[in-house]
Amino acid sequence: MRNLRLYLSKHFRNTVYSNVWIALGSGLATIQTCILFDLPWWPTSVFVAVSTFATYNFQRLIKLNRKPEFYTAGRNQWIFRNRRLIGILCGISIVACMSLFLLFSFRDMIFLGIPMLVSLLYVQPFNKIKSSLPDLRSIPGMKVIWVGLIWMWATVLFPVFHHSISLTNPEVIIWSLTQLLFIIGITIPFDIRDLTFDPASYQTIPQVFGIRGAKIIANALIGLAFLGWTYLFSQAKINIYSLATQLILIVGTMMVVKKTKQDHPELYFTGLIDGLIIGSGILLILTECYVQ
Repeated sequence: MRNLRLYLSKHFRNTVYSNVWIALGSGLATIQTCILFDLPWWPTSVFVAVSTFATYNFQRLIKLNRKPEFYTAGRNQWIFRNRRLIGILCGISIVACMSLFLLFSFRDMIFLGIPMLVSLLYVQPFNKIKSSLPDLRSIPGMKVIWVGLIWMWATVLFPVFHHSISLTNPEVIIWSLTQLLFIIGITIPFDIRDLTFDPASYQTIPQVFGIRGAKIIANALIGLAFLGWTYLFSQAKINIYSLATQLILIVGTMMVVKKTKQDHPELYFTGLIDGLIIGSGILLILTECYVQ
């Protein structure tokens, strides 16, 4: 039993640290949009998942050359030990993204170009280039907001836009805000984790309001996200089982945020908190597709 536990723990860690875990989350978040608006999940969900995998691994490669703390124990040591593998996976996923990109219209490509550009500008190496391009991550107070906006654009607006549904549709707007608030809410704990490393100029929520204040803000945003689910239920977009299970997940998420500490193991953040996105997607698939 102990050997099995160690085996599962090792491979779960590898899944999380290699960014397969977060890519799965983005794919499932996109599938949520497809279910809510009765859209086919192919190819948008696959593209979002693959592009997430490519983007996060690209950022890992950049960070390896940026700061010495990425040689320390835990996730960063794993990244350093497996930097060659990460480079190979990053290259393969970029090629896969380019191949999938051809499945979309020029109109879609322009629309996708916006979050892709923001994702690239979010990474800091542009500071090393004599360019007018901004370092989006360093804009005071914007760190978690950029993450939320990119996720909203990729997992909600992109599949809706691809299938020519109006972005001004009230249900699209509410669902966009629901995902935006939820993602920002669960990203704030990562800023609590990064308090030691983030420059004071970032003006992140924990830096401005303290850890306790950041948790309150995060849970307020997550609670507001549930209002979006309630609205979708009132519009018959989801059934009562979906609403109930999402409420359970929201309450569980708020408890996880409340218990967040700076010295929690890395898997508490990249495993458990990121896993909440996966949980939300799986719950909606089960309740909407298999429970009537």
